Amino acid sequence: MSQQGLCPSSRLHPIVAHKRHEVEALKQQRPFEHLMEVVRPYPPEASFTFEAALRQPAAGKAHLIAELKPASPSQGAMNTTFDLEAWVAAYAQQATCLSVLTDERFFGGSFERLAAVGQLTQALSPPPPLLCKDFVLDPYQVMLAVEAKAQAVLLMLKTLPSDTDYVLLFEMVRSYGLTPVVEVQNEDELRRALLVRPPVLLINNRNLDTFEMDLSTTARLLPLVPEGTVVIAASGVETLADWHHLTQRVAGRTPQAVLVGSSLMKQPSLAALQAFLAALVQA
Repeated sequence: MSQQGLCPSSRLHPIVAHKRHEVEALKQQRPFEHLMEVVRPYPPEASFTFEAALRQPAAGKAHLIAELKPASPSQGAMNTTFDLEAWVAAYAQQATCLSVLTDERFFGGSFERLAAVGQLTQALSPPPPLLCKDFVLDPYQVMLAVEAKAQAVLLMLKTLPSDTDYVLLFEMVRSYGLTPVVEVQNEDELRRALLVRPPVLLINNRNLDTFEMDLSTTARLLPLVPEGTVVIAASGVETLADWHHLTQRVAGRTPQAVLVGSSLMKQPSLAALQAFLAALVQA
């Protein structure tokens, strides 16, 4: 069982340390037992819709997962004043799924915004499934994601050094009818991920220890992923050329989806955003 924690020099180290304190503070304000009383698993017809959506044929070379990310540690504030309703409407026109950052201190997100996005998308037919994107370390955060009506939860193996904790969180997410999206960045993490044969894997092209970007990460790891697993390529799409690079065929396979966040949030206007989204899907 892997137990190696984050290196103290990792750029993630202070983020994860803060997250642990944040979760403990939330538990004091609203005990876990209270969430257990009010949060219920999704019914079968509403379960695992995120995975199901990505298994459908894409309109273009890959499904687009559009992310709401107002800020990041690597780029600072990108867009903290965007019109949520307008941005979500633009995303939903082109993207198969939406990703919502819920970390407040480092990414400018919140579970309240995730719930608000859920409310806005429920009027759509079909509503695009939502991915709760956070540094999930504790079952408490899974309960918050269920309460906010997410359809998927990110599990980042770099922040889960214990295989026992990883498997526990994976099974908990599944038990509530949500899709666990397991994030890996290298071969060792991929081997750990496959302990439970996750239905959806996210390959992050950004090294989260250094924040350096390497678009070849997806191509390197993709052939090692078992057939039948949905693969999401994430990070690094700034241009259409980047999209083409990540969706190229490697060993007979391409990622089923590409997650794009920063370049969308940095668009100077709603019109520019709509044009870029359309260009990605049609590329």
